[in-house]
Amino acid sequence: RHHRHSNHPVIALWAAGGRHYATLLANLVASVERNAPSLVPHLLVFALGGHTLRVLRKLLSGAASLRRLFPMAEERTSDLWSFRWRLLCSLLSQGLRAVVADADMVVLGDLGSYLAQVPAHMDL
Repeated sequence: RHHRHSNHPVIALWAAGGRHYATLLANLVASVERNAPSLVPHLLVFALGGHTLRVLRKLLSGAASLRRLFPMAEERTSDLWSFRWRLLCSLLSQGLRAVVADADMVVLGDLGSYLAQVPAHMDL
């Protein structure tokens, strides 16, 4: 709710497919908490499907980001390729500035000041 009036975009992270991708996502969340704690209030973590959600809840127990974890219905495998784009469009349609990241990355430094300076119309 505060993001609509913020210059900082929300950072949407997501995983589907159970333990493997949930573990990657938990590692990404841990890298944000460790290396860029100022980004934690801007995180939205989406778990697609019950198994992925259960694994993430277990892996993120005690993490600040656990309260930012949102369950979503499992997607058909054929629809997963477009999920990030549909998620981005949904966030933008709510008036939010947003960055959507896949689970197979880590954050090594605080990107907060850079992200706050990116023009709203720019695609990274």
